[in-house]
Amino acid sequence: ANKTQDIAFAVLLNILLAIILFANAEAGRLLGIKTLSTTLNFSAVWPATGFSLAALLLFGFRLWPGIFLGNFIYNFLHFYMVGPYFWSLLTAAIGISLGSLFQALTGGYIIRKYATSSYFSTVKDVVVFLFFGGIITCQIASSSGVAILYIYGDLALQDIPYAWLTFWLGDTMGVYIFTPLLVVWSISKPQIPLNLFSTERLCMLIVYALISFFTIEGYPFGYLFIPYGIWVAYRLSFHGATLALVCITFSIILPISTGTGPLIINFTDDMLLIIVSFLEIIASSSLLFAAAISERNAAWQLIKKHRLDLLPKG
Repeated sequence: ANKTQDIAFAVLLNILLAIILFANAEAGRLLGIKTLSTTLNFSAVWPATGFSLAALLLFGFRLWPGIFLGNFIYNFLHFYMVGPYFWSLLTAAIGISLGSLFQALTGGYIIRKYATSSYFSTVKDVVVFLFFGGIITCQIASSSGVAILYIYGDLALQDIPYAWLTFWLGDTMGVYIFTPLLVVWSISKPQIPLNLFSTERLCMLIVYALISFFTIEGYPFGYLFIPYGIWVAYRLSFHGATLALVCITFSIILPISTGTGPLIINFTDDMLLIIVSFLEIIASSSLLFAAAISERNAAWQLIKKHRLDLLPKG
């Protein structure tokens, strides 16, 4: 009976994950680059990649069918809307989806092997995550996806470098922004209460709003998000840092479509790569700083404990 329940629970998780990934892929499509005449838009931030990696870290490799299914449904539907040949569309969708699956499995395996059990406790954990969860493994889906689109005839030769770079950065950003948020908030409770009514928390919200919405032509206030992210990471550790990263990302990316925002005024698609690179700097610096603070606090608690143990009894 227990085995049957476990199988039913795994099937339910896979179906739920597939639905979540499909919804996130549709959301990521809204941030796609429209100047490339491809069937599948390449997104500035691809949340589905971050959700896929987080699912493997939290629930294990038994969720690989849900990762493949969610990606396959999205890819096939968007190929099918523009192409008349069923089998070629099916093959292309399977190929791209397998690339995304293999990427998630590779990143999940490396992180689970070399990071601690909580995945975001030490500087080493964050370095492993940044390099092998994002920079290195995210080249898998971008390379296979661009190659398949070119073979399929949906991507011009001159667009390959730009498409690959955007695909890679979008996947990397999806991992950097959403995976830490989901993993950190699922595994542990905040050590520091995130009380919005405290003076410092209100100051954080006010500063965030000022950076996000207050613009003067010629003055890119968005660069203030770098010290802001470090401030939140220092005071609120991983829980605050991961939450701030999501808010910062959307406050920068969403206004871009209207040509406004805290970082640039007149937006062109070529600038999108610069914006994404800027967001990656914020994400990596905030997570590394939060990890350093977490290690320092753990060491201090250990020192205090040993001092108490060394006090003479009686």
